[in-house]
Amino acid sequence: MLLPLEKVQEEAAVSTAVLEWTERQAAAGEVGGGGDSDSDEDGGAPAEEFVAHVAVPSQESIERAVLEQKKREMLEQYVSKEEAAAQEFAKAGAKRPRD
Repeated sequence: MLLPLEKVQEEAAVSTAVLEWTERQAAAGEVGGGGDSDSDEDGGAPAEEFVAHVAVPSQESIERAVLEQKKREMLEQYVSKEEAAAQEFAKAGAKRPRD
């Protein structure tokens, strides 16, 4: 029984508060500007938009790089240097010289 009456009163209070706020903003000369505008704190011209001129790697390329680094670290830890050199040589597609 109280909820419908309370809802009506709340809507009236909100609309009154919004009306008072817009009147205060109009008196201050800030109607339409709002708080989320791109203007300076001083009320000057809009701030320049920040544009980054750096290529941002994709999530997939980052994951691939991390995986390659982990593989190299594990190879260094568990494989001897001669075996690692032989594997790198094989990856390059060259044939191993015969003794």
